[in-house]
Amino acid sequence: MSGKHRAAGLAISRRTPVDPFAEAMARGVAVKKELLERAGGGLTSSQVARALGVTRQAVDKRRLWLALLAVPSGSGEYLYPACQFTGSGVVPGLERTLRAFPINSPWTQLSALIEPARSLGGRTVLAALQAGDTTKALDLVAGFGEQGGVAREWFDAPNRLPLIRAFLWWRILQAKERSVVRPGARQNADRPI
Repeated sequence: MSGKHRAAGLAISRRTPVDPFAEAMARGVAVKKELLERAGGGLTSSQVARALGVTRQAVDKRRLWLALLAVPSGSGEYLYPACQFTGSGVVPGLERTLRAFPINSPWTQLSALIEPARSLGGRTVLAALQAGDTTKALDLVAGFGEQGGVAREWFDAPNRLPLIRAFLWWRILQAKERSVVRPGARQNADRPI
């Protein structure tokens, strides 16, 4: 019997049960990796600084001011999706677009920027910005997440289903982590779950 032992007449599997949250986290990592690849890869703040001719600190300030989109890499660093840059700098209108998002998740924002939208004639938000259709792009992202609003454009497509599932699992994991009391940690009744 491969993978099993016999003990007292019972078949016992050597496999250990897999934590469903660990599986969800692994799926989330895979979806994020694929999303970043579709966005042209990720640049470090030092690479962006060299490309824009500014300091690394200036790049970090632009991220904080929502002038550049950066996604957390998981190691405490940020990666800047390459799709937001042109040969002459940053895609025109990007800063206004990032500030118009009602959703603060950089991964969700990245997905919205690179997915084709029907209201933009099948173009992405970034393509619309590059073509000078800033108003249409701003209207689209400003309505992102509204119930029954333009967000339906993203959620209707079957290729977005894995990203939606990963995002929902990630939110469940966040709630689970916040509810776990770690040894030595003080409980705070005022802390939201």
